[in-house]
Amino acid sequence: MSLQNKWMSGIKSGGEEIMDRWFSPFTQNVRKVWNSRMDRILDVGCGEGTHVGHLLSRMRRGVVTGIDDNPSCVLKAIENNKKAVVDGRCRIIMGSLEKLPFASDSFDLVTLASEKADIRNPQIVKEAYRVLDEDGTILAMEKAAPDEETEPVVPASGILEDAGFTDVTVRSHREWLCITGRKPIRSGYSAKLLYISGFITENIRLLAAAVGVIIGVGAILFTWWKRK
Repeated sequence: MSLQNKWMSGIKSGGEEIMDRWFSPFTQNVRKVWNSRMDRILDVGCGEGTHVGHLLSRMRRGVVTGIDDNPSCVLKAIENNKKAVVDGRCRIIMGSLEKLPFASDSFDLVTLASEKADIRNPQIVKEAYRVLDEDGTILAMEKAAPDEETEPVVPASGILEDAGFTDVTVRSHREWLCITGRKPIRSGYSAKLLYISGFITENIRLLAAAVGVIIGVGAILFTWWKRK
């Protein structure tokens, strides 16, 4: 059974606890940085789309984008996430990891958790910073050297800081080093716009949900009245 099939089997047979047996370092660290406003996500070096699948499983709305520079991996990632691709919830793109084909400030979360997405490569980290929106989060992971597992010494954290990330945190998880950072809000004016935008968006969603409930109840009452 492939790793992807094991992961899907885990979801069906026991939910997140079983799923964590297969991708514990990634799932645990995504959980630590996750918030409900993350609906534009980029997985850099997505490989066969396994992490893309996990990210999709956490999202109620929005789009997960995966990018890789290997054509066969891109095709496999599309196949492994076919339904989400068809539904418009997922995009898998072939392109350079050092020159991402996305506009600046395009994503709320960027993950770098593959050998190709080398978190010690300053150019990849700078590109991740560029495409992240203000107050966006980066989750970067790499295999730790044996002597780094208990007391990690991670030059990669300095690379994140040099790129502009703040609140950089380093954790060790089994044989993995997990580094998170945040793209700061550029100005007080931007912070106010970000707050207002989030407030309006959240209330529009609540209003839409309320209207949906009212329409549903109305349809039930109308059907009941017609049958009388």
